[in-house]
Amino acid sequence: MSNTDLVALLPLIVVAVMGAVVMLAGAYGARRVMLHWLTILGIGIALASIVSVRPLAPRDVTPLLRIDSYSILFMTLLFSGTGILAIISHPYLRARRCAGEAYYSLLLFA
Repeated sequence: MSNTDLVALLPLIVVAVMGAVVMLAGAYGARRVMLHWLTILGIGIALASIVSVRPLAPRDVTPLLRIDSYSILFMTLLFSGTGILAIISHPYLRARRCAGEAYYSLLLFA
């Protein structure tokens, strides 16, 4: 796998790494607000990294994974939806007094 392949996978790598960071932060007792902002930050970085992937499309990263204009479109839609969901669910979790450690990490992993 070349460096160009890793750049093509950058949005997916960012979301997976931020999911692990949020999960570990929740395990070590981070507050809900911090987990919320880490989730928003991860989604924002992933959306920003899609800009660097666009010039590489279409590209076969592996025999089973192709980064093309459709995958970039659906990554953008999925990450945008996840970011919006994280933003609008924060007041709901606060009103229900739910800690949300697992919620934010599952939101990123899904």
